[in-house]
Parts: sequence; C-alpha cells; structure tokens
Amino acid sequence: MPTLASTLRLALLLIFVVVVAWAEDSRSCPRNQTPCGGECCWQYEFCCDNRTCCRSDYICIEGGLCQARTVLRADAKKAESALGCSIDQKTCGYDCCNEGEVCCDYASGESFCCLKGRKCENGACRP
Repeated sequence: MPTLASTLRLALLLIFVVVVAWAEDSRSCPRNQTPCGGECCWQYEFCCDNRTCCRSDYICIEGGLCQARTVLRADAKKAESALGCSIDQKTCGYDCCNEGEVCCDYASGESFCCLKGRKCENGACRP
C-alpha cells in the first residue's frame, strides 16, 4: 500500500516531467509561432502534414506541399494581375512577390511566391 510520502514523491515527479516537457515544447518555437516538423510557422501560416509551413491562402496537398488556391480564386487573381505588381514587386504567375521572396513554379504550371527566407525546391517552398 503506497504511503503518503511515496504518493507525494510520485506527484512531484509527474509535475516536474510535465513542466520540463512544456518548457521543451515552448523553447522549440518563439511565442508567436507554432512548431511544424522541425520548423516554426508564423501566425499567417499553417502546418502542412507536419513537414512544412503553408501560407494561409494556400492549401496543403500530399507530401507536405503547399499549393496556391488558384482554382478558387483564379478570376480574382487574373484581375489583380491585369493591374500589375507594384514597382518594388516582381510578377510570379498571378502573384506579386515582395523583396526577398522567391517565385516558385509548381508542377501544375502555376507559380506562387515563397516567403522571405525560403527557397523553392521541386515546386514547393522549403526553409
């Protein structure tokens, strides 16, 4: 039969393990980001297949790849593209890339911008 002392020791050990696990998890990403397969997603991104972060206006497809929602927003994007990008942006399909962003050609022939600090590999934005 467990004694009060052994029950308290077990409870303290459990609390310690929970606190350490929480601290470890919170250390992996800054407060305003969420962990995603070894990287950290910003508030305007979501985790795709626990592999990579996708912008909120993209969809996650198999294998952790991000794809622009061009099927749903093609007409709006075409209208945007007709207006052209601002002078400090570059055209990328129906998208406008800001400084530091890279234009990425997806396998379907559509293009989209990878966020600053990311590169395009095999039609997907990677860290």
